[in-house]
Amino acid sequence: MSREMQWTIKGPSSQPGPSSRKVALFLSALILLSFFVILLSTPVLAHPPSQMALTYDVDTQMLAVSIIHSVSDPRSHYVEKVEITKNGEPLLTKEYTNQPSTSTFSYTYAIAANIGDELEVTAYCSLYGSIQTQLTVTTSQSSTTSTAEESSTATAQSSTSGTAQPSATPTAEATPTATAQPSPTPEPSQPSATPTAEATPTATAQPSPSPETPGFEVLFALIGVCVALYLSRR
Repeated sequence: MSREMQWTIKGPSSQPGPSSRKVALFLSALILLSFFVILLSTPVLAHPPSQMALTYDVDTQMLAVSIIHSVSDPRSHYVEKVEITKNGEPLLTKEYTNQPSTSTFSYTYAIAANIGDELEVTAYCSLYGSIQTQLTVTTSQSSTTSTAEESSTATAQSSTSGTAQPSATPTAEATPTATAQPSPTPEPSQPSATPTAEATPTATAQPSPSPETPGFEVLFALIGVCVALYLSRR
């Protein structure tokens, strides 16, 4: 009787048992695992377009912009904005809510430009980064290509047939004096009359889409494995 009364007075212990400690450790490990997977997937999801090519037709006044932006879901990761400037002045801004393809796609814009104008196009990723390309209009059809790795702008060269040949003006020879005879200034060389050949853009191989880092599907699978291991040890 005294033992039953003693047990009733003490009641169950309020100290956490081994089972509670296991649950706390399991939840802590699960949280750390979730952060680890999210950190791994973020750099892969956030990347700018890898390549952009510009082609301008003076006759039709149309600018074609070809972009390579490899993604798994073009509705959540896409080129959200394209900005166009002419000779350093803002000309056109277009915003988008998705991209037409998971890799390569093109946009065309009606842009009024003449030979000698410089067009600059910047494409922005919806998650991170951008790519910028410049094109100087030099013939009826001009084109250029740049990549994100280059981080530089390219100017297309073109044919200059029909351009008047500049004449060379010789420098007058200095008159000798009684003290010293100066050497005559060399006459500038006559520029070649051969027109510059039009540069042909080098075709670049289309990069394969970057492999995506395992995301939430793998996270849920790992959670299931952890829960199964925990339940099997109880």
